[in-house]
Amino acid sequence: MNQALKSTLLRKAVIWGCANFELNPPHRWFANHSALRTGRIEIWPWIERFGSSARRRWTGIAAENWRDRFADFAAGLTGSPVYVTVDMDCLKSEVASTDWEQGLFTAKDVAWALHQLQGATTIIGGDLCGASSPPKYSRWTQRQTALIDHPKKPAPDPEAAQRLNLSAAERIWPALVGNGLS
Repeated sequence: MNQALKSTLLRKAVIWGCANFELNPPHRWFANHSALRTGRIEIWPWIERFGSSARRRWTGIAAENWRDRFADFAAGLTGSPVYVTVDMDCLKSEVASTDWEQGLFTAKDVAWALHQLQGATTIIGGDLCGASSPPKYSRWTQRQTALIDHPKKPAPDPEAAQRLNLSAAERIWPALVGNGLS
């Protein structure tokens, strides 16, 4: 994200539905605080997973308000082309298998949000990423960093993980490319 923000072509990066792993210490200490202060990065985490002090720090979303907040956000994008990355870790664990802490969206929720974007602006590109994969590191330092950087989760059954992720992708991908139903 920090590399992308160096480009003058990217005006803003907005993250919807992340969990709180990255927003708590020690990970928060290494965030791009300048981009957060200037509004070049905007974060809408699930507040259900925060304590009261974190709720004061982060304006977040909850199950009962995220659609209204997202609809307002999308409406504000009129005329601004967007690139959309759908990271599978924004989905509930019952919907997708990832290597990260999981969010609270369903695949249907993400498809709905993509349709909101398409109704408000032009999606110029996108990708779907973040499915679980067996860890393979070429260097010892990468392995050590992964121990710190990843939430502690049991290894998923590869076949079950693939089934879950393909099912989610079958719902999200058509909405991302513009021919899916919400």
